[in-house]
Parts: sequence; structure tokens; C-alpha cells
Amino acid sequence: MAEQVPAGQLDKRPKLQPNIGAFIGLVGGDAILLRQRTKGERASITGRDYTGQWELPGGAAEPIGDQKTDYYYVFREALRELNEEAGVIVEEDERLAVPGLPLFFNAETGPDLTIVYPLPDSLADHVGAEAIDSGAVRWVHFDKLQEMARNKEIVGGYGKRHHIMALHALATEAKDDLIREAAQDALNEINQLIFG
Repeated sequence: MAEQVPAGQLDKRPKLQPNIGAFIGLVGGDAILLRQRTKGERASITGRDYTGQWELPGGAAEPIGDQKTDYYYVFREALRELNEEAGVIVEEDERLAVPGLPLFFNAETGPDLTIVYPLPDSLADHVGAEAIDSGAVRWVHFDKLQEMARNKEIVGGYGKRHHIMALHALATEAKDDLIREAAQDALNEINQLIFG
């Protein structure tokens, strides 16, 4: 049963800040850009090591002090992560901000909000050649995502729930049928591995 709080005391309850994940689904033709996690990158919740596994570029969008967390702030955070993790530069012009695909989950630790921004590769100034040459970033054809998930090459599990939420948003909300189907196939494989 939900806790009953007298109306005059509602403003005294602690306010939960949402955990916000911001990811970029950079699509080029029938492929999506993934980045490989490097040694020492552990999930902050479980401490699990995901070295060698692949994921969409992105991560947490942390509010700064009392600054309002708005749509454009989250979009800029996603672009920053894309640049840091994949060497891809996209102009931060707010007029180019594409509608994000949000997914909300009310977790025990507070609300989770994940937004994934599907961007065509034509908006990227360049994909870092050094990153691709090193194997840390690669274009993955949609028909390979399911196989990668089956082989435990795609990041999944509670410690990476925002990444799973980003895949789910792509699987349910992306306008492109190929993206939706590929993301759903990958999710099905991840769920099979986790839940049997």
C-alpha cells in the first residue's frame, strides 16, 4: 500500500533526481555505430567488467549543481559522449537536435530516464579514423546485432540498464523499420541470456 502523506507535508518529502542516460544511435545505411568498452570500465552499480563488449556511444547525463536539466542539455551530453567514446563530432547546434526517443522506468533507487537520439551519419563531421582502425569503434550491420547479442558481445544486464533502455527505445520508437527490428532482435537475445 502506498504511503499516505498529509497534503501540507508533501513538499517536505525528499525529491528524487532522475538518473538520466543519453545515447546516440548513429545510423549509416543499414548499420549502426557501436563502441567497444575498454579495460577498466566497470559498471558503477554492479562493478561488473564489460571489457570487450559493444554498446551504443553514450552514458549518464549528470545535472550540474542547480542547473536545470532540459532536453538540449541531455542532447549536448549525448553528443559529448559520442565525441569522447567514438571520436565523432556533431555540431551542437540546437536546431539540429533531433527528437530523442525516451524511455522511463521507475526504479527503486529513483526514476530512470534514457533518451536515445537516432542520427543519420550525414550529420557527423567525421568518424575518427584512429578509433575505427584500433577496433574500438565499428559500424555493425543491423543483421549482425542479434548474433552479437547471442554471443554476449553486446552490453546487457542490470548494471547497464540505461543501455538496455536505449535499445528498447530504438526497438519500439524508431521510425526506420530496420532499426526497430534489429534492436528488438538484439534485446530478445539479451533477455534470453539473462532470464533463460
